[in-house]
Amino acid sequence: MSTNQSTMRDTKEKIIAATVALTEEIGLEGAATAKIAGKASVAIGTLFHHFPNKQILFEATYRHIMDHYVWHLIGFFDYPDEQIGKQVKKAIRASVDYWVRNWRYFAFVDQMISSHYFTAEIAEETKSKMDKHFGQLFKLARRKGFIKKYDYQVLLDILFRTIFQSAAVIIDTEEDKKEKYRAECLRFIWSSIKP
Repeated sequence: MSTNQSTMRDTKEKIIAATVALTEEIGLEGAATAKIAGKASVAIGTLFHHFPNKQILFEATYRHIMDHYVWHLIGFFDYPDEQIGKQVKKAIRASVDYWVRNWRYFAFVDQMISSHYFTAEIAEETKSKMDKHFGQLFKLARRKGFIKKYDYQVLLDILFRTIFQSAAVIIDTEEDKKEKYRAECLRFIWSSIKP
């Protein structure tokens, strides 16, 4: 990779990091491009060079977060068949923990999916990505009897929403209760899908 490409990638990453941080501080709607450029310490023209408008910037930030999420869980897709139940349980736990640990990412995604910036195209892209990366794991677990034989697409959709909402509960609770809430959320999720 050339120095110029590396600098451009670094600038994009700075802008995305500033978008996440500013959104957490003042909200998605308040995160004007000028404020984001200021937070990233780049000229507004530089921001627009990389992201021509706020929609494209927010979509790129959302994609960056979701790619990071999938990358974090990618190790749970390499498993022997006889350990599929353990792997599903570990993947669910790792998913909840990912969002709790990356609470700024969580805050951005939570605001994004509730906004007009979250288009049908982005929703479909997310669904396709989750299916591609997690689908085989859950299809195999269902076929092997490690999880209930719910309609696969319904199961995946409800499971990811439940994981996300469980993370919200844990993030919003007092520090001394987080571990208890985490254990209860994981127990609830697992008990709702195991046969």
